Amino acid sequence: MLTIFLVIDVILAVMLVALVLVQRSDGALGSIGGGASSIMTTRAKGNFLTRTTAIVAAAFMACSLVLCIISKPEAKANVSVLNPDENTAKEMAVPVSDMEVEVETEAEETEQNTADTIGEKVNEAEEAIKEEAVKVEEAAKEEVKKIETKAKEIAKDAEDKVKGAVSSEKEKADKAAQNAKTQAQNAANQAAEKIENTANAAATQVENAVVNTAEGMGENAKADVTGALKNAEEKIESEM
Repeated sequence: MLTIFLVIDVILAVMLVALVLVQRSDGALGSIGGGASSIMTTRAKGNFLTRTTAIVAAAFMACSLVLCIISKPEAKANVSVLNPDENTAKEMAVPVSDMEVEVETEAEETEQNTADTIGEKVNEAEEAIKEEAVKVEEAAKEEVKKIETKAKEIAKDAEDKVKGAVSSEKEKADKAAQNAKTQAQNAANQAAEKIENTANAAATQVENAVVNTAEGMGENAKADVTGALKNAEEKIESEM
C-alpha cells in the first residue's frame, strides 16, 4: 500500500513540474505573437492549464498527507513527542544504553587496533634499526680491513726503504774501507820506495867513502865510514 501511494506521489510531482513549465512557455509565446485570436487562444489555454495545475497540486498534497499517515505505526499514532508514555521512554532508553555499549566496544576495538598498530610500527622500527646496525657494522669491518691493508703496505714500504738505506750505507762503508786499504797500501809502497832510496843513497855514500880511503886507510877514513853508516841507519829509522 505504501509503495502504491509513493509511486502515485512521484507521478503527480512530475506532472506538476511539467504543467508549470508548459504555462511559462505558453506565456512567452503569447507575448511575442500578435492578434486577438492568439490572445483568446492563450487565455483559454491558460485557464485550462491553471485548473489542471491546481487539481494536480491538490492531489499531490493529499497523497503526501496520506503517505505521512501510513508511514507512522498505528501504536505510536496517539503518542505525543512532548509527553511520551512509559513504553516509549523505555524504548528510547534502550537504544541509548545500546549506543553506550557500542561506543565502549568501538573505543576498545579502536584502542586495541591502535595498540596493535603501534606495536607493529615499533617492531618495524626495531627491525629497521637492526638492519642499519648490521650495515654499519659491516661498513666498519670493511673500513678496518682497508686500514689494516694500508698499514701493512706502509710498513712494507718503510721496511724496503730501511733495507735500501742499510744496503746503501753498507756499500758506502765497503767503498770507504776499500779506499782506506788502497790508501794505506799506497802509503806503504811509498814508504818502502823512500826506504829503498835512502838505503841506496847510504850505500852510495859508503862506497864513496871506501873509494876515498884508498889503500892506506887511516883513522880519519874510518871515522868517515862510521859516520856515514850511522847517518844511513838514522835515515832508515826516520823513514820507518
